[in-house]
Amino acid sequence: MTFAPGSSTRFDVRYERVIGSATGTDTGARMGFGSGLRSGRSGSDRSGPGLATGFGACAASGRNVSLSVSLSALFVLSMIGLGCATQHPFVWAEAFQEKPEPRVIQARDTLSVVVKNQAQLSGEFVVRENGAYLQPLVGDVDVEGLSTEQAASRLTEKLQGILTSPIVTLSISRPRPLLVSVVGEVRQPGNFELPAGDGVLEAIARAGGLTEFAAEDDIYVLRRSPARLRIRFRYADLTGGTAKSSGFQLRDGDVVVVD
Repeated sequence: MTFAPGSSTRFDVRYERVIGSATGTDTGARMGFGSGLRSGRSGSDRSGPGLATGFGACAASGRNVSLSVSLSALFVLSMIGLGCATQHPFVWAEAFQEKPEPRVIQARDTLSVVVKNQAQLSGEFVVRENGAYLQPLVGDVDVEGLSTEQAASRLTEKLQGILTSPIVTLSISRPRPLLVSVVGEVRQPGNFELPAGDGVLEAIARAGGLTEFAAEDDIYVLRRSPARLRIRFRYADLTGGTAKSSGFQLRDGDVVVVD
């Protein structure tokens, strides 16, 4: 490799290799970026083994092929930069510290409502898409976005005047199903409803399992809320019962990506 002073840097790379020929004649080819392709005899080139190049060395003899590349220094640096792959940031599941979030009532949750000594007012009720459920004697009670304690207090207020000193206990008996997307190297990518508490392995199973091209160390969960996260898993950890990986619980809206 040679460097010539000036505004442009010239790289001469000579690559000699065995081509083999019935005639035993030596031919050469010279290629330059931006200058097209020229070919001709290269009688002045060396014969026998050898390679002179700035990017590596290999043994060669017989016909000689000469490659000359003229590039500016800036172009070379940019090409080097392009050659370095950019890895999107991620955190391994085993190192992931999940911050617990307070559970609030959502549409399609099933609520268990117990009004003390009032069986006709008690029971299980599904929160409709408008965020309310239908409470006997009271009508619609808006509960979406409330904690169970807040929802119990709201119902208690509505029962005032109907009952004397009502006592209400309210809980979520069946959380609504999760809606999760699974994409990449799985047999049946798509959107799936999963029971609350399911993890990555269950999502992959619903998508038909991994394909033969799947990279088993490159399984990710993309999470948008409360902050954008990219959590990485190994398939062996998911199937082997590694605590954090196998115990990881998906959330509504998560995307599972298998590279």
